[in-house]
Amino acid sequence: MTTFGRDVSFMAFDLSNLYYSKKQVHQKLWQKLLAESMDLIRSGIAKPCLPIEVFDASNVTQAFRHFSIGTRIGKVAVSFQDIESRIKVIPSKHDIVFSPEKSYIMIGCLGGLGRSMSKWMMSRGARNFVFLGRSGLAKPAAKDLVNDLRKQGANVEVVCGDVGKYEDVERAMKSTILPIGGVIQAAMGLSEALWSGMSHESWHTSIGPKLQGTWNLHNALREGGRDAQLDFFVMTSSVSGTIGAATESNYCSANAFLDAFARYRNSLGLPAVSVGLGMISEVGYLHEHPDIEAFMKRKGIHAINEDELLQIMDLALMNQNTSTWKPHYDQLVSSHLLTGIEFIGLKEQRDRGFDGDDHVLADPRASLFAAAFARSTNAGEGIGASAGHGFPEEVAKALREQGGNGGGTSILDAVRMVVAKKMSNLILLPMEKVQLDQKFGEFGLDSMLAAEFRTFIFHALEVDVPFVTLLNKDTSVNSLAQLITEGLQEQGKC
Repeated sequence: MTTFGRDVSFMAFDLSNLYYSKKQVHQKLWQKLLAESMDLIRSGIAKPCLPIEVFDASNVTQAFRHFSIGTRIGKVAVSFQDIESRIKVIPSKHDIVFSPEKSYIMIGCLGGLGRSMSKWMMSRGARNFVFLGRSGLAKPAAKDLVNDLRKQGANVEVVCGDVGKYEDVERAMKSTILPIGGVIQAAMGLSEALWSGMSHESWHTSIGPKLQGTWNLHNALREGGRDAQLDFFVMTSSVSGTIGAATESNYCSANAFLDAFARYRNSLGLPAVSVGLGMISEVGYLHEHPDIEAFMKRKGIHAINEDELLQIMDLALMNQNTSTWKPHYDQLVSSHLLTGIEFIGLKEQRDRGFDGDDHVLADPRASLFAAAFARSTNAGEGIGASAGHGFPEEVAKALREQGGNGGGTSILDAVRMVVAKKMSNLILLPMEKVQLDQKFGEFGLDSMLAAEFRTFIFHALEVDVPFVTLLNKDTSVNSLAQLITEGLQEQGKC
């Protein structure tokens, strides 16, 4: 600017504001200024500021680097004149493309997870949605989602109904004007309880939406050839359908059914895949229930974020198996996509000094995972109980010493050590701060932690401790260790 003479002003104005304005007066001003500017350039009155460093579009990275040099003078320009130039771009994270000429049936997708998926589908070409949900547009978040989709040009129908009722499913199918291109079955219901105390109503609360609802969708699609142009049938299952979870036998069963039903549809030559999802952060049920999310994190479970979720869904949608199913391993893989068994969070927990555990490691099907995890954490001896190799090392050693009539640690002391260590892991309290006589009620042991504690004791020590004992506020590490030791003695193991 020092090169300008006196009485000269230097001003910058963003003409794009005029270009994008919808006001007619701004459009006319834009056209007038553009014409005047081009006349000044063509007449040679307006000249470029020299020097100019020109980079080909294929070297745009170098252009930005040159621009950031502190000693640079002049202008930097990127040229697109070479038609042979090839520009490097980051590949798209997603491959699926939805058809604007088809309708997509969305079951239970008016919640957090469904909102994320429907907006993503809209960005990939989908324009016609039919939502079926029990609450319909009653919730403000659902109403906002529908309004947002419509503002972007989507045709949206919302059917208030229960997927577990065939007549409601039929109403949703009839509301589609265009051919049905795909179905996302994401209905769910939760009612947690131990199997021994689970009511008939609680059982069907979780079973109904997934089991009966999926059958209804399948039968309604077969009616009148509605599935003639079906590209995908995706069911959002859960990792719990494969590995199980304490207090959720109904939910686990419902998800195991979805995993099997995907193979059944494949056996008919129909597209289907069941996606076993783990813990999801940022969106969905767990994000909306922070108490359960905190419990999962305490267990060292690694969550996937929204972006990773959409990549998983893209993979599921692009790999719909429509061939006749045969009981081969590759066919099993194509109908069931399992996620959520990564041990990243568990490793981070152990790196912080807490000897965390995950009952997935105890499953024989996860033996390769368990071995790899043991090597990565240098904890080969510490996963004895987790990997299904019998009693924990402390108890196994005490039993051997007792059998040899030697001294050493007593079985009660060994059991006490195992119980104290597990308590330390559950509440993320350093081992040295766990007082053996302190009541569990003072530790804040809730029903979720107690259920995990009971499962651990049964797998590691083969003693079934009553659930009410763990929830008893007067129970301590010492009293629990005594109870477990007596159980081992009754079984003749010590």
